[in-house]
Amino acid sequence: LKDAFETGSGEISPETNSIKIYIANKVNFNFDNLKINFNSPFFKLDKEIGLGPYEKKEFIVELKKEDFDKLTAGFYTLTAKVDYSGKEANVDGVIRFVEKSIVTTSANDNGFVINTQKIEKKNDGNVVTEIETVMKKNIISRLFTTFNSEPDSSERKGLVIYYTWHREIEPGESLMVVAKTNWLFPLLVVFFIVAIVVLTKQYSKTYIVLRKKV
Repeated sequence: LKDAFETGSGEISPETNSIKIYIANKVNFNFDNLKINFNSPFFKLDKEIGLGPYEKKEFIVELKKEDFDKLTAGFYTLTAKVDYSGKEANVDGVIRFVEKSIVTTSANDNGFVINTQKIEKKNDGNVVTEIETVMKKNIISRLFTTFNSEPDSSERKGLVIYYTWHREIEPGESLMVVAKTNWLFPLLVVFFIVAIVVLTKQYSKTYIVLRKKV
């Protein structure tokens, strides 16, 4: 039974939203009420069709990115399990997952007293990708900044410090760099110094009491 059919598909990439697959009858025989279960790492599909002699039928399958976002580029097996009159057979085809490198970046910066800066880079492609993330801080803010992971290198240019992270990330994975700058401590120090100056100035004044009789 398996020699009577052929199955296959078109190429897909990480940006593909749908795929065209087919099943073909290679013999001079009419298959009525043919049940087919298509199975692959990208999708599953059940069909019940009739297939005439040497007939070929195609189907469009909608794809969900989350179903294959961690798969790497290469060739994958498409299996069509055919059921005819109680007899079953597996027919194998090939799906080519075309190599594509896609890195998306998102950034977020919020807070004043406690400032949080986030940079996330995600591998939306299907190949292992080396990425670089750079953050910059001035010579003062760097004293009050902590990172969720230590940078691989730092370089000073004038009054600015550049922190750099290098990582290799798999398909579907991401790198999140978080920097928190806490200005609460220096603000308290400034407030304390101002309070001391004001109090010192206040207590250093000389008061004169003048009594007058007429």
